[in-house]
Amino acid sequence: MEPITQAILALVNHIQLHQRDEIEQCRKQSKDIVPLHTVAEFFVLKKIGQTGTINASSLSETLRISKSGISKITGRFLERELIIAERRNGNEKEIYYSLTDYGKQVYDIQKQIGREKNIQLKAFLADFNEEEQETILKFLTGIKEVLYGSAPSKNQ
Repeated sequence: MEPITQAILALVNHIQLHQRDEIEQCRKQSKDIVPLHTVAEFFVLKKIGQTGTINASSLSETLRISKSGISKITGRFLERELIIAERRNGNEKEIYYSLTDYGKQVYDIQKQIGREKNIQLKAFLADFNEEEQETILKFLTGIKEVLYGSAPSKNQ
């Protein structure tokens, strides 16, 4: 895949405008077993699944969600048995989160939907030449800067 196409896909995935629809699609595909109710929950579960094990500070920093917001979400996840929490190396302050088997099932559904969306986006972008894709990238980068304050480079 061309680097420009990769950059466009990364931006489209990051803009997050379609996330509520993906949560609903997860629920439908899993016969309503998916216990995710907000976009933030969707991203927290995704990040825990991607990293395997992560602490609240890292979740907060990478997702730009307050520590209290992360605490509330992880609390709900613990109640729903999506994640487990453990302390390491005798550090009583720092808690690490990882997915339970049930959490992995939900994460796998998220990943499958993401793969399907990327296939659709790649097919759509194939209709544009490189110059048109550069324009699309410039446009989406500008949107991301306005919405989130920073944009990734073309190489991301």
